[in-house]
This record gives sequence, C-alpha cells and structure tokens, in this order.
Amino acid sequence: MVFFACDNCGESLKKNAVEKHFYRCKNATYSCMDCQVSFDKISYATHLKCVSEQQRYGGSNFVSKENKGEIKQNAWCEQVSKAIENVKEEDLKCILRQVSKFDNIPRKQAKFLNFLSNSLRIKDRNLCERAWKAIEVEAIKMREEAVARSEIAKLKAKEEKEAKEKAKKESENLEQNVSCTNFKWKKRIKRKLAETEDGCMKLKKLKKIIVNEYLTTDTKIDINEAEEIFDKKLISSGLIIDDKLVRLEV
Repeated sequence: MVFFACDNCGESLKKNAVEKHFYRCKNATYSCMDCQVSFDKISYATHLKCVSEQQRYGGSNFVSKENKGEIKQNAWCEQVSKAIENVKEEDLKCILRQVSKFDNIPRKQAKFLNFLSNSLRIKDRNLCERAWKAIEVEAIKMREEAVARSEIAKLKAKEEKEAKEKAKKESENLEQNVSCTNFKWKKRIKRKLAETEDGCMKLKKLKKIIVNEYLTTDTKIDINEAEEIFDKKLISSGLIIDDKLVRLEV
C-alpha cells in the first residue's frame, strides 16, 4: 500500500485517507513516503504503487521478481480507469472514481459489491451492479485485445522463422550451385578416361572415382545428390555409353 505525508502538517496518511485530509490542509501537496515525489490532490490518485524496501536497499544489482498478484491487481485497476473514461452516467463515473482511490479493489463480483456497500456506503444495489458491469465490459475488451496481440505476435514469429529458413535454403542452394560450377565434371570425366590405355572404363568405377573427387570439394551435398549430378553431366558430355562401359569418342 502507498503511504503519503502531508507537506503542510507532516501527518502520515494512507492513500484512502488523503481525500479527507483535504478539508484540514487546503491546497497542500502530498509526498509519497517511499519515493519522496510530491503530488497534488488530483495526481496522488494515479500513484498506485511504489518501490519496495528490497528495491530501495538492494543496490544497483537488484532485479525485481514478477508478482502475479500485483500484475492481476494492476490490470484490474487499469480496467477501472478505462471504465471511468467510457461510462457516460455521472453517478456511475463518480463511484468508479471513488473505487480507483483504493489499492486493493476486490476482483470478484460478490466481494466487489460488498466493498461498495460496506466501504463506500453505497446502498443502491442497482448502481453497484452497473459499476461492476462497466468494469467487466472493459475486462472483456482487454482480454480480447491481449488475445489479438498474442496471435499477431505468433504470426509474426512464424513469418520471421519461415523467412530465415527460406534465406538459409537459398544461401545453401547458391553455395551448391557455385560449387557445382567450379567443379569441372565433364573435363574430369574425360581426363580420367584418357588416363586409361583404351580410353574406356566401367561406368560404376568411373562414377565412384569422380563422385568421390567431388565430395572432397563440397561437404554439404550427400553421395546420392552427387551421383545424380554425375549422371546428368555424363549424359550431356558426348561420351559413348555402351552398356556398363563409358568410352571416349574415337
């Protein structure tokens, strides 16, 4: 809970007691007892929380832990603030403004209605229920907005992942094409045949030799892909393929 000190008389006040103090010290300002920031009689209501003792004395290495209860309460307070902005009825707006001055507003309907009746002394049950409904409308809107933001974030993450994978694949294909271009398949095949006495070699042996030479220059392509490239290059090489033999043209 946030505590204030009246800058005029020095009295310590809980947040929900500040408004009553207006009548004692008119035109006074109120300083937060934790952060020492001064507020007037309007802006103090927006000071919902302040630094903890751990944060104040923890030094520069302090890392605050996420408090789930505080997150829910802050979201609830935001719903109340939005309800104040959007309701048109002045009596309803007045009640919601009173509610916003409290730190721990009940988030369940039954407890909320009891809070209005007991703490704020509002006996009009219908008015209390309308106040709850106004906050509930904003809660639904905020949940829908949160879901929409989550879906957009997921879609964006998916698109970024797909774009990275596409770029990686294109880069690999480019490297593969460069590697294939630099390796002179036809020249190597013909040179290997020329090294034999009759310019002839078994297809299986020739493929194994040339493919192995190629794989020493490119580790990103497996043997099956390399053999497919060899077959294509051999067909377009103009060499004589006779059954299981490959020979140079006479």
